Amino acid sequence: MIDHTGIRVADLSVSKDFCSKTLGALGYTVCLEVGGAVSFSARPTRYDDPGGDFWLRRGAPYVPHTHIAFRALNEAQGNCFIRLAFCAGGKDNGQLGLRPH
Repeated sequence: MIDHTGIRVADLSVSKDFCSKTLGALGYTVCLEVGGAVSFSARPTRYDDPGGDFWLRRGAPYVPHTHIAFRALNEAQGNCFIRLAFCAGGKDNGQLGLRPH
């Protein structure tokens, strides 16, 4: 099981704002801010990493690009996430819909 992961972003402030708006639909909140990094956590419990499970760190984005998918608990939650992502400036990376595979 993966405990946490992260990506480098060119503009930490813009990326933090985008993730705060969109990941909030999936239950994520800002967990920790340290130097040039910010972390998000979906379900903080006493067993979880206190540093969060998804990190953004200021720096040159990875090449090739990193692919990370977040799980929605149901279709309504996923649709809310997508709407918020588009409203926050996100771009379509393929046809919207369920990915049961």
